[in-house]
Amino acid sequence: MKGKKLSEHLLSTQTKEVLLHGDLHHENILKNSNGEYVCFDPKGMVGDPSYELGTTLKNPWGYPEVSQDIEMFKKRAEEFSKGLSLPLDRIIGFTFVHLCLSIGWAIEDGGDFSHQKLY
Repeated sequence: MKGKKLSEHLLSTQTKEVLLHGDLHHENILKNSNGEYVCFDPKGMVGDPSYELGTTLKNPWGYPEVSQDIEMFKKRAEEFSKGLSLPLDRIIGFTFVHLCLSIGWAIEDGGDFSHQKLY
């Protein structure tokens, strides 16, 4: 219920919509031969720019010292907030909402979600 209420609040207070990748994380970014970073496997969504960071902040799964450490999460979220001029509370809120969705999808698919935490 908390995730649903939070998503309703975030969506109702949204002031800007942009084109989103929708699944932006380290496994969907490669460096090409020119040294440029290229994103692939986009979901092609439109929404609040703060939503884009949810997948990034709950990854990388194979490194729990990064993805499951609350202090590291706060530090990463603060850096994104400063660097992208996005409100920290919206980044954290959308990350929580995305995490709720991700766990729900894993349960629906019968998958493992033990690498994901709700703080």
